Amino acid sequence: MIESTKIMFKKWEEKNRDIDEFEIEVNGDLHYLSADIISRVAFGSSYKEGKQIFELQEQQHHLLSLATRSVYIPGFRFFLRRIT
Repeated sequence: MIESTKIMFKKWEEKNRDIDEFEIEVNGDLHYLSADIISRVAFGSSYKEGKQIFELQEQQHHLLSLATRSVYIPGFRFFLRRIT
């Protein structure tokens, strides 16, 4: 966790080196930080190396969500006809 956070802070410092006051959009960086920490703990690699795994997990989640919406229940179509 510490190593990933140091990398993020170093990136912020380099980005705003000569500016005393600045604003940073932290949403993307915090998403990347949490993904990097999870990747290091779970897979022993950085987020860059594990990015493909995260993309596959997101794709798997999407496909699972589609599959649960299209579950076939025998006789359910007759039930819908009676309601409408």
